[in-house]
Amino acid sequence: MLPWRLPSASQIQPGSWEEAYKAALLEADAARFKEHISVAEGMLMARLLELSNSPEHKAEIQAAEDALRAERTLKKERLGL
Repeated sequence: MLPWRLPSASQIQPGSWEEAYKAALLEADAARFKEHISVAEGMLMARLLELSNSPEHKAEIQAAEDALRAERTLKKERLGL
């Protein structure tokens, strides 16, 4: 067990897709993982839409796209979805 508690999906700050993504990656409980991964995916998609026409945010766009691909792979592996 981890020495600290992961935030619940409702405790994640709005707009912080990185925090939501990390919480999903670190969650061991299947039910909470499903909740976290859903929140992270929604936040990633929303942020990508926000940045879609912002070439000055190219690095964040790439990071979010990479995280979304990794998140979908993890979702398939852990949930069979």
